[in-house]
Order: sequence, then structure tokens, then C-alpha cells
Amino acid sequence: MWSSKCKETAQEVASRWEMLFKHEVLSSLETPLPVEEEGLGFRIELTKGKAREELARVYCAGADPWKEVSAEMEQQLHEMGAALEEANIEAIKVNCSRPLDQLKAELAEEASRFYLWRSFAAFAQQQAELLLLSANLEINSNVNLSAALVSRVSVHWVHTELKREYQPLIHANFFALLYLVGLWVA
Repeated sequence: MWSSKCKETAQEVASRWEMLFKHEVLSSLETPLPVEEEGLGFRIELTKGKAREELARVYCAGADPWKEVSAEMEQQLHEMGAALEEANIEAIKVNCSRPLDQLKAELAEEASRFYLWRSFAAFAQQQAELLLLSANLEINSNVNLSAALVSRVSVHWVHTELKREYQPLIHANFFALLYLVGLWVA
């Protein structure tokens, strides 16, 4: 009985933070997303700390049922923080969409010359990084595009924008090459 009440009380706290976490982090920021990664990371950690403190004040803190809920809440906090960081990267990508859309169109011809997706993805990421670093001043954003941030945005862009469009073409190139090699060998 005591064990189930302890778990129930701890779960109420964890559930409340599951609902409040995103709002708490976003409302603590001075501007809406996108924001500087360091600032967002700091706010995420502060909010995680508040959630942990509230859970630690539950009367049965340290008991096995509480520990179980605490571990689950830690996993949830991690996932929610990662989701906010991903949303921030997406918001930065949206701010950079004009130069990236232009690059995407330019890469259409390049894609026909590649036979392996990984090679093309690395090439496209490198081109995106060079473009974003050179266009940093022209991009309408309240976020300074550091080299590390540009790399993360570029990787995100390759996986969310280019992969579905160019991966089938590159796979077709590879299989066409295999077919031609097979004809030549035979």
C-alpha cells in the first residue's frame, strides 16, 4: 500500500513535468526559437533541475518506487530536451532555407554523378557548410552560426531535405553501374 502510494505521488510529479517542460523552457527564453544553442542548453538544464528538485521533495524520496519513477523521469527529461534542441535546429534550418533551397537545386546535377549515398551526403554537407558560413551575414537570424552549429544544421538538412529526393537517384546510379559492370564482365 505504502509502496504504491509512493509511486503514485512520484508519478504525479513526473507527469506534471512531462506536460510543463517544453512550456517552462520556451517561456524562459528571451526570444522564440531559433536561439543560441548554449542559451537553450542552459535553460533546458535549469528546467531539468527544477523537475528533479520537485521530485526530490516527494515524501518517499530514495525509496525503490521513487527511484523507479525517478529513472523514468530522467529518460523523459533527456528526450524532451533533445526534442527541443532538434526543434531549434529545424528553426535555424528554416531561417537558412533560401540559400539551402538554392543549393538543393544546384546539387541535382551533382547527384547524377554519384554512386554511393554516403559520398554524396558528405559532399552535400560540405557544400552546405561552406554556403552557410559564407552567407552567415545575409541570413535573417538572431542566432550566430558557429562552425559547430552550421555542421549540425547541415547534417539535419541532408537527412531531412536531400535524402528523400536524391537517395533513390543515387541508388539507381549504383545499380545501373553494377548492371554495366556485369555486362562488361560477361
